[in-house]
Amino acid sequence: MKKKIAVVLTSRGNYAKSKKLLGLMARSNELSLSVVLGGSLLVEKYGKIINSFSDLKKIPVYYVPFILEGDTTDIMAKSTSLAINEFVNAFSLIKPEMVIVIGDRFESLGVAIAATYMNIKLVHIEGGERSGSIDEPIRHAITKLAHLHFPCSQDAADRIERMGEKKKYIFNVGSTSFDILHEYRNINLNTINNMIKSKGVGNVLRIQKYKYLLFVCHPITTEEDLENSALLKMSTYAHIKKRPPIIWIWPNLDAGTEKISKAMRELREQRVENIHFFKSLKIDYFAPLLSNCGCIVGNSSTGIREASYLGIPSINIGNRQNLRQRCKNTIDVKNEKDCLEEIINFQLKKKRYKSDKTFGDGKASERILKILLNSSPELQKVNSY
Repeated sequence: MKKKIAVVLTSRGNYAKSKKLLGLMARSNELSLSVVLGGSLLVEKYGKIINSFSDLKKIPVYYVPFILEGDTTDIMAKSTSLAINEFVNAFSLIKPEMVIVIGDRFESLGVAIAATYMNIKLVHIEGGERSGSIDEPIRHAITKLAHLHFPCSQDAADRIERMGEKKKYIFNVGSTSFDILHEYRNINLNTINNMIKSKGVGNVLRIQKYKYLLFVCHPITTEEDLENSALLKMSTYAHIKKRPPIIWIWPNLDAGTEKISKAMRELREQRVENIHFFKSLKIDYFAPLLSNCGCIVGNSSTGIREASYLGIPSINIGNRQNLRQRCKNTIDVKNEKDCLEEIINFQLKKKRYKSDKTFGDGKASERILKILLNSSPELQKVNSY
């Protein structure tokens, strides 16, 4: 019999990280694949890139709406509660042997809880890493519920083992997001410039290789009463006359998003020049946009993980990624006295760093598929010590 596996996707990042793996699984004669879609993928406010999933046409898809309107931590908690109920309904219909969940988002914990109580084996991608914010404990909580672990680095794999997980079920496969970067990184910037004319808001820019900034800023949910240092610094930098064009990406769906969104709207109202804003981008566009930028700035893990693999200069601001493993491409800005303009100019002059394979080599999806086909972990979990 074919092994029944359900993959849960709840954000633009989830889909980008899963796209290559989904394609491989869909073509396998040994798997029966289903996809569960929910979260910001179904919400217009966050781009609703659900219509771009053309490669899921032949795969059974289950829709799981669970996001409540609001921008606070209690709304995140209530949405997680609703997510558990909705994932239970989906899994009851699919009856999978395994469920695959990615990363550390609040709804990912809902997936893990639902699968655990339904006696479904849980597969966790991107466990074991340290970061910051609420992501840190959520990620480790999912690890303790998971049966198979696919971390992206040896450091993360070692940490999972120290958490009491059995070594024979821990596989350092690398980051799945790198797999898809190969396919889209070399798209001509003319395609991106044409997209800028028709999508997003703000000034219509014409970007050139290595001569624009990519800014991605997400909320820090454990510091909701504090100002986001990445947002403050970039908003100030945006008013500098002689600076490169900025492509600014909308934040993800977390408590505190509205504060960042408000700052973006204010910059537009102030008619600050040379900035173009996007709600969300398919990986088909985001990959070349990232690959060709002069520097990525903000507090996203993309600046540390994907950028290191591509050798892209990165500036990480604030505490959101304060515990994450670093590569040489990243400069941290924590002190309020640090001059962002000087650091950006320094990184722009670097142009490119040597590609770093700390988080993978672009072949993770093939490894994961092979392991899924040949692994059958025990349903009953026990600590290894």
